[in-house]
Amino acid sequence: MTEANIACREALRLQPDLFKTLAMLSYNLQKICAWQEWQPLSQQLIQATAAGKDYEILPFDFMSLSDDPALQQVCTRHHAVRKIEPFKPLSPVSPVIHQHGKLRIAYLSADFRKHPLSYLMAGVFELHDREHFEIIAYSIGPDDDSDIRKRIKTGFDRFEEVQALSIEQLAAQIRADKVDILVDLTGYTSHSRSAVLALRPAPVQVQYLGYPGTLGTRHVDYVIADKTIIPEKDFEFFDEKVVWMPDTYWPFDRQLAVAEIPTRSEAGLPEQGFVWCCFNNSYKITPEIFSLWMRLLQAVPGSILWLMESNSWMVENLRSEAQNRGVDPQRLIFAPKKPLAEHLARTALADLFLDTLIYNAHTTMSDALWAGVPAITCMGKSFAARVGASLLQAAGLPELITNNLQDYENLALSLARNPDKLAAIKHQLKTNRDSCALFNTPMFVKHLETAYEMMWARAKQGLPPAHIQVPSAPGN
Repeated sequence: MTEANIACREALRLQPDLFKTLAMLSYNLQKICAWQEWQPLSQQLIQATAAGKDYEILPFDFMSLSDDPALQQVCTRHHAVRKIEPFKPLSPVSPVIHQHGKLRIAYLSADFRKHPLSYLMAGVFELHDREHFEIIAYSIGPDDDSDIRKRIKTGFDRFEEVQALSIEQLAAQIRADKVDILVDLTGYTSHSRSAVLALRPAPVQVQYLGYPGTLGTRHVDYVIADKTIIPEKDFEFFDEKVVWMPDTYWPFDRQLAVAEIPTRSEAGLPEQGFVWCCFNNSYKITPEIFSLWMRLLQAVPGSILWLMESNSWMVENLRSEAQNRGVDPQRLIFAPKKPLAEHLARTALADLFLDTLIYNAHTTMSDALWAGVPAITCMGKSFAARVGASLLQAAGLPELITNNLQDYENLALSLARNPDKLAAIKHQLKTNRDSCALFNTPMFVKHLETAYEMMWARAKQGLPPAHIQVPSAPGN
């Protein structure tokens, strides 16, 4: 990464208007927490986007710069104009509405492998009602031959390896397979093939889970969400129609295994002291949230901050930033990458999970809650900045949601200084784990299938897509 940054700096020195290179350098600096150089670049990118300029920043990267949904939409629409709109629909433009007896749902993803999406969705694929739904996978990403990929493959009626197909060939296959509803689980993330949606291979096209925002194109009919992550006032910032799930849009797999919990020393933690943790990717850590965390360390003697070691440069930089804020760098403990079951087990050693803003924890928070660790969040303005609140609502812990960073800081201190209160929350989380909406996979699947049926009912009647509120299933 250091060599890449050197190359970007040299290119910009020679040609300062290489905006795509500037955006790349900004994201690289963000990942290593090199904030002094990163902050002016990030402000330049935000200001350019606000002025309507296209600096060719990737929409996913922009999400961690600004949680303004209007600016995110501007950035995403620029990307869609470059990457999606050049593709023209197949002929005929409108796909035929087929009658199969079963509703044919196809999931398009690059992440049927060791990836958070697969660990979240495996149980969903398996629990689909096969009397009423036929489930197809289109795999557009690498085959890592992992156990989770093997499990995923058995969870579908058909699993199609289509990595080698062009966009046009992929669209033709989807059209030939007479898919009713095509669900893009990747969006604008690694190995994206969202351009296939421009060719209109399916009568109903949906984006879900992989990309937390609008795709900025008219070719996507629906985005699956909930009232917390996309409130009605924000519908205008989505080019898709919004589908509100009853509890949360978040899926989960109840079969997620947890290994034996290690000792604190085995996990690299001191034997004593309150453990704050955040296992989010390093690019989500901002100077503002880090300063707040350092104040927490100063306010709670002996406490430590446990972070995920995303890369060696971020370790060095964050320890330096801690020292600059008057905190002993050794009070930052960095967790190396571990297999998921082992990671979940060690997570249980934390006392409180601290969320990030302006890009919230997603999988890392649901993992922490599954491991029995309470989490606090500060709810921002965009989809990606409100996921923590959605998860806590569905876990039955709305009291751990705050609306500003001062309240977030006060709540964190209150919980750290009141062990009985924190213990009561942990007991509630443990007691409700198997019944709360967040981890009720069978109920979630029923709601998701109802969403698909409501989308399909409109399509069969020749009606355009519309915002949908999915009703709660009986017994929910």
